[in-house]
Amino acid sequence: MSEQDLERFQSVVPGDRALQHELRACTQREAFIELVVQRGREHDCVFTAAEVEAAMQANQRAWFEREIR
Repeated sequence: MSEQDLERFQSVVPGDRALQHELRACTQREAFIELVVQRGREHDCVFTAAEVEAAMQANQRAWFEREIR
């Protein structure tokens, strides 16, 4: 369920300018991950810091692979 919750939270972010601003302002990786977990819970989305980290790494890898082709 938590992977689905993370995806659901990711779909909330584009429609919430205040949340976008708050997330963009957080410049330290660990603090950002914890903020995502906290804000996710506020939106009834439960996932772990490890799941956020894994999603970030997967997205980073996908971006890198697109760029080197």
